[in-house]
Amino acid sequence: SQAGINPTLNVFLFTLVVLDTMLIAACGNIVNDIFDEENDAINHKTKAGYERQKAINWFFLLFVCTVAVAFFVAHEINQTKLSSISIIAIALLVIYSKTLQKLPLIGNFLISVFVAFVPGIIWFAEKDSYNQLSESSSHTYERLTILLGAYMVFGFTANMFREIIKDIEDVKGDTLSNYKTIAVSWGVQRSKVVALFYGIFLLILELLWAIFNPLGQPIFELILFFILVIMPCIIAINYAYKARSILNFRKTSKAIKIVMALGLIYLVIIQTYVLFDSFFY
Repeated sequence: SQAGINPTLNVFLFTLVVLDTMLIAACGNIVNDIFDEENDAINHKTKAGYERQKAINWFFLLFVCTVAVAFFVAHEINQTKLSSISIIAIALLVIYSKTLQKLPLIGNFLISVFVAFVPGIIWFAEKDSYNQLSESSSHTYERLTILLGAYMVFGFTANMFREIIKDIEDVKGDTLSNYKTIAVSWGVQRSKVVALFYGIFLLILELLWAIFNPLGQPIFELILFFILVIMPCIIAINYAYKARSILNFRKTSKAIKIVMALGLIYLVIIQTYVLFDSFFY
């Protein structure tokens, strides 16, 4: 590497860590479908071709694959503790789907923290190289720290925005299923205000990022940031503000998902390529 540090994860192992993260997310989605089966039927959100036994089989298959990949990576880099992260993450997702998502804000907060700390898996594996980087290349270290911090704050805030909108979208089924989500406990209008708070807070953070430009990005990248991140966020907030029906909130939820996807594309792919260039090449 340019910084004179050999990363713990080579390209192959880094790819496996990314794959393992995707498998964890897939396990979380499936287990959520299993526990929300009745609720999804009421809200007309049951996925096409869904069968309970098939979903359970897929969950266990992906769980085995997740643990196998985690153990392989942990063995290759001599960090056995890393293998436990996947198991703990899936256990938390099961607890979330079974219990915590039925409570006001607690489940929303937990899953948002989980989303925010996804890069923590990479940091945990690379912590030795990361610490060495602070001494050998402080500029790259600072830029990488800013990037990871931005990812975590963006991921948490955007996911809280979407989680509350999703609770409003599912309020009918959640009420009949005796869930105590924020939308059921506080009502749709109050929940909408909380969702808008997170949406507007996210927009303020994005504007501050563009104004202060902490990574010293060229104007082209800032224009790209405005198009890919700020504009979609404004559109999603507008959708949330105008939403009156379940279909409106469903449309808003999809818009926020696009905001998150575009934001992560910007932060992870474009900026990570620049910063990790000193690590891998």
